[in-house]
Order: sequence, then C-alpha cells, then structure tokens
Amino acid sequence: MKLLLVAFVAILCFAITAPAQQIGGLQRVSNPGQERFFTFRKGKGTWMDRAGKSAQANGTRPMAGALLSPNALTWAGVTDGQLWIANAQGKNKSDLAKGYKVVGTPSWTPDGLGLAFAAGNDIHVVDVNTKDVRRLTKSLEPLTRPALDSSGSWLVYVLGDDVMLKHLVAHEERVLVRDAKNSVYAWNAAGDQLAWVDRDGLHFWNVYSQEHVKRTSPVPLAELREITWTPSGGAVAMRRARTIHLVDRKAEATIALPKDAEPGPLRWQLLPLFDG
Repeated sequence: MKLLLVAFVAILCFAITAPAQQIGGLQRVSNPGQERFFTFRKGKGTWMDRAGKSAQANGTRPMAGALLSPNALTWAGVTDGQLWIANAQGKNKSDLAKGYKVVGTPSWTPDGLGLAFAAGNDIHVVDVNTKDVRRLTKSLEPLTRPALDSSGSWLVYVLGDDVMLKHLVAHEERVLVRDAKNSVYAWNAAGDQLAWVDRDGLHFWNVYSQEHVKRTSPVPLAELREITWTPSGGAVAMRRARTIHLVDRKAEATIALPKDAEPGPLRWQLLPLFDG
C-alpha cells in the first residue's frame, strides 16, 4: 500500500510539472485551448486557426509605419519624435511620453501593457493606460531598439554594434551578440525565454537555466522583419511570403497562408477550449 501511494504521488508530481507535450512535431505547453494567428486579408484583420482555414474578422485595418499590439487591437508609432497609440482602425490617436524625443522604433511588452522606447541615451517604458513613464537605464552612450519582458526585469537593446542583455533588478549587463545590431529578437509572454535571429541562425535562450540552443533559421535575416512566440509557448513564428514557419528547439512546421493573405505582422492568441 505504501509503495502504491509513493508511485501515485510520483505520477501526480510528474503530471503537474511536465511542461510540454509533442503536438505536430513541435513542443507545446499543455493547455486546453486553440491557437490562432492574425493576418490581413483584403485589407481586413483576420484571426485564423493553425490549419489556416477558419477565419474571423476583428476590424483591424492596416496602418503603414506603425506597430501592432500583441492582441492586434492597438497601433503604436512615432511621428517627428512623438510616440502615439491609435485604435484598431488607426483612429483616436493619443500621444504618449510627451516631452521625450523618441528615437527609432518602440516595442510592445509581451503583455501589451507597455511600450519600451529609446530617447536621449536611455531606454524608457511607458504604461499605455496610465501614461506613466519610467527610465530603465542610465547610459553615457545612445541605446536603441529596446525589448522589455513582461516582468520588467530583463531588457535587450543595442549599444553600438552589439546586442546587450541587462537584468534591471540586479543591474547586471552583458553582451548577448557581438557585431549584430541588425538582429531580430523577441521575448515570450512568460518572460522566461528570449529568441533572436542573427547571421549565425536562430537562437533560444532560457533566462533561468541559461540554456542556449542554436538552430538554422528557415528565413534569412535579410528577409526578416520580426519574430513572434506562439502563446502556448516553446515555438517561434516567422513569416516568409505566404508561409509561416514555426520552430522550436528540435522541430519545425509550416502553415500555408491563403492566397489573399497580405504582408503584415504576425500576432497570436490562445482561445479557451470551452466557452462559458
């Protein structure tokens, strides 16, 4: 009886802690939901399932030169150094971070609650709801292209020709990639994994285990504008023409987009399995 109890506890612990299962060759966090991705079709924002079949319009319209939020409902951009946000149709613009001369392109935090931006020599983040601004760095040299995780603890940015990684609580900083200022990088929603593409390929890095895995990127860096994480975790998505490439540490899969799919950002959403 005692042995049976021990075996049951062991099985229960494994079921709770097992982080992923294999689905379609890709690692996927166990979650009773369905992933769908966002794309533009005939000038209209549309959510589609991973089979590239079922579609649901969301009312978002394309907006040139702007950055779409993770939930595909808000645009952000910079005009003459002024940071702003607008609704899904590109209307009702509202200025953020007044008094800051923004340099380059801002980036959404993975939770969609903040925008990290470069101004002066430093990186700042603004809360899109309260409009409060917080400075994240104190630098004597210009820092650009920020990417802040959802916890507000980890920051990636470019200093000179190098991509830097900084822990904002411990104030520890190190070079992530040397001579790679054109690299494309993104945090996952949980803020525990960073992915980037440089001239050497696609990289995965876990902030807790410090595990670093490198793979061949299915899309050349020169053709890549952004990478995004799927919401269930583990896989990075990148788009090339009408194909979405999904890549994790071990496998790769593809999604064929419909013929009327237009160029634009990739965004992801996890739907519950049951409504109500």
